[in-house]
Amino acid sequence: MNLIAGQRAKQSTAYVSALTYLIAGRALLPEDAWERRHELTFALEFHRAECEFLTGALAEAEARLAELARRAATLPDLAAVTRLRMELFIAANRSDRAVEAALDYLASRRGKT
Repeated sequence: MNLIAGQRAKQSTAYVSALTYLIAGRALLPEDAWERRHELTFALEFHRAECEFLTGALAEAEARLAELARRAATLPDLAAVTRLRMELFIAANRSDRAVEAALDYLASRRGKT
């Protein structure tokens, strides 16, 4: 429910409210959520990173996205994380890091196909 509420708040551009829902939803999950509820945990963390980026918490978003890149189970998930990382780096005037993120994605994609 917190994921749905967070997504709806984000769609309404209520990013701070969305963060509240997403953080609460993640807090309700058990410690082994990455193993037992990977898809839900990934979604909560991804939307949280997006809201952090949109509210200007760039350092928090960057750290969360780096963790999500390591935990992405599928190429579409990794592509979504890479896209957001690139947007964040471009917004922070770090195009070199955006290119690096894209190259990392391409290298990991090559290894999984």
